[in-house]
Amino acid sequence: MNVISTNNMSQSVDTAIPINCIEDFTHFGTLQAPLSDTVIELSNEHRQQAMSIIAAGLCSLNLHAVENSAAKRVIGQASAIARLDCTITSQGKLAGYEVEERPSGLGIVHTITQRFIGESMVKGSLQSHFRETFDGQLPTVLISPNRDYGTDDHLILPTETLGFAEGKPLILVRAEPLEVNGALLESLVPRSISTIADKGLKLGRIDEGLARLVCEPTDLPTADESFVIKPARGSKAKGILTYLTPSDIRLYGKAGTSTHTKVRKKLMILSNDNKMLCEPFRPPIRVELSAAKGANLLLRLLATVSKETIVIIGGTYVARPNIIIHGARDAFSGAILVQ
Repeated sequence: MNVISTNNMSQSVDTAIPINCIEDFTHFGTLQAPLSDTVIELSNEHRQQAMSIIAAGLCSLNLHAVENSAAKRVIGQASAIARLDCTITSQGKLAGYEVEERPSGLGIVHTITQRFIGESMVKGSLQSHFRETFDGQLPTVLISPNRDYGTDDHLILPTETLGFAEGKPLILVRAEPLEVNGALLESLVPRSISTIADKGLKLGRIDEGLARLVCEPTDLPTADESFVIKPARGSKAKGILTYLTPSDIRLYGKAGTSTHTKVRKKLMILSNDNKMLCEPFRPPIRVELSAAKGANLLLRLLATVSKETIVIIGGTYVARPNIIIHGARDAFSGAILVQ
């Protein structure tokens, strides 16, 4: 097993970090995840930075999330859990892509950590957190029947189909906001440990100075600057467009990028249905696989959230030969060790 500290991941722009990739798959229903036995150890400095970023992200989310959920009433937060997707800058600082207040992949984090580190605090920490926060109760995960891919929630928590919510005093919903409305939404919100209709709100990034609204092509940066546009409400990397300058394309690859002309045209279409945000391009961590193939890597840190504390309990990394980094057939994952 190869262990790399995040303190050693602020590489120069022309040096890729070597990562082992093993030909192995873990199955979660229909989900498949190629795995790496390289473990990334989160330094104490970066752990502290991550907690600060999550706290700021949730604080700004609370300004826009209006649901009076169980989490809001009990801990004053939009969610009792959170995940930070982040990178390490060339200056050695941790920089966030986004704070996900209703993170998926809880079971995957537990399983990958257990496999490659030998023990996992993820499952126990989550269950203890929920019981301590919500009067001894565990949430039931309500899963939409419209999801066409598997989930891993059953590895951590009890699960049920969305239509069978009656009698469940505490819940976590796995459904798109448009699927839950009217009387169903009214009945679920008071029992929810996270967002439902408010899921995926990103307007708080403007409050934090991390993004700005763009409506017209003239609002965009020039072609001399790499940047990203994304919906002000959304998830699963939908609607994200990344423009890279020629020099950044040489470093991070062309896959997943859009030309400046395409971004301008798409903005006109996307902004008709959703407010759009523009952010500076935050480079991922460039890695080289054992097969001598390059990939872009991000860190995903899972945290519990209470009234006064945020605790990083584990995480995974995801790498892909694409600038849009998420779980996919050409992506691979590995464990993050949190001391």
